[in-house]
Amino acid sequence: MTEGDTQADAIEMLDDAMSAWIAAKVEDNETIPEPISAEDFSGKFMVRLPKTLHRDLARRAESEGVSLNQYVTTTLARHA
Repeated sequence: MTEGDTQADAIEMLDDAMSAWIAAKVEDNETIPEPISAEDFSGKFMVRLPKTLHRDLARRAESEGVSLNQYVTTTLARHA
């Protein structure tokens, strides 16, 4: 974990943090996982949920004036 006063500082600190993490894994002879590409995912998944939750989400989406899909996507993005 790292931080910076500006976006540029934060990105520079992130590069340092990643390098330190990799160096520590190599030193400890631990496996470094391969990067996961966004291309490995379709952007779709099915979720089963209780009817009452479906109803509540649909009502909230309607009150926001957006589709249920857009409401759920935005809500998930806020909490990811």
